[in-house]
Amino acid sequence: MQAAIEEAFREEVNFTDLFTVKANLKALIYTCLLASFQQLSGINVVLFYMGDIFISAKSSLKSEVATIIVAIVQTCASAVTPLIVDRLGRKILLIFSGVGEILTMGALGLYMYLQDGQHSDVSSISFLPVLSLVIFISTYSVGWGPLPWTVMGEMFSSTVKSKASGITVCICWLMSFMTTKFSSNLTKSFGTWVPYWLFGVFCLISVLFTIFVLPETKGKSVQEIQDELNGVKSSIPEFGGSGKK
Repeated sequence: MQAAIEEAFREEVNFTDLFTVKANLKALIYTCLLASFQQLSGINVVLFYMGDIFISAKSSLKSEVATIIVAIVQTCASAVTPLIVDRLGRKILLIFSGVGEILTMGALGLYMYLQDGQHSDVSSISFLPVLSLVIFISTYSVGWGPLPWTVMGEMFSSTVKSKASGITVCICWLMSFMTTKFSSNLTKSFGTWVPYWLFGVFCLISVLFTIFVLPETKGKSVQEIQDELNGVKSSIPEFGGSGKK
């Protein structure tokens, strides 16, 4: 055991290899973007200010009850991801999760706009804030919640993984601080609906990034992923063919 640990330390590469090796740099950019999009979905604003959201939205349910409902949904949805992630793949779940976030942030922003911006009677759709946040949390929990960290673990070799994860986590919590800090400023300056629509825009960008840029890591070895990031044909031989040239 001790020999294995010592061998792992000997194999550790320099910090600069994260930026000078093409595959490492691309993987670092992708994982930092994934962590950023995770926070720019508005998840921490929703979790930290959930009670205030229900109060300001004048939901028909008490804020305490609504918060408990959302928490139960989050727990149940989180249990689903391990069961389906290896069947559907990372990209499909991220896209599904992002679309759910777009729709729910848009709906919540619309409710706030009608209520506070247009001063309309929204009593007929008073269920919308609770429904929106339940769907938002459930879709987030099966995609953008856990999968950025899954993809990060699959993209890097063991020699740089600890360094890359440190940078990615720093970016993640920096974005968390910024979204939490400035969402209240946006609300005071422009209206209660603006942060939710802005989060929806970032969710749209995250879906486009997933579709057109992010490589699928399902069922691939680290070497195959590294080869793809380097833009070369995988060095892993393929088996199962007919054997004819």
